[in-house]
Amino acid sequence: MNPRATVRFASACNGLLSAVACLMIAGCNADPQKKEARLKQLEPAALAAAQERGRLDLNCEQVKANVLSVEGAADGRVYSLFRPEYKIATQGCGKRTVFTVACTDEGYCTAMAQNSAIEPVK
Repeated sequence: MNPRATVRFASACNGLLSAVACLMIAGCNADPQKKEARLKQLEPAALAAAQERGRLDLNCEQVKANVLSVEGAADGRVYSLFRPEYKIATQGCGKRTVFTVACTDEGYCTAMAQNSAIEPVK
């Protein structure tokens, strides 16, 4: 076989394999039931991250957290990341604040302050 033809054939195979892999990834992101199940699966880690941040920001050991909303940030494009964001309210010691918690697909979550507002609870 001609060396140039071999290189072209190998290049075509690599391109085909890349295309198949991309389609498989896009298919996984597009399944709403799998996405919903994954959002539920990551929720405890998101709550734990918000509680830990709440303990620090509210200066309180007994902090309760509840999910206000969830957005599964994967839009189905081939190179999009699954990075869900949870809006979580934390409350303790007569104070309340809201965090945005972003999680990776591996289950690592980071709580970020919405606006640094700590409100007194009535």
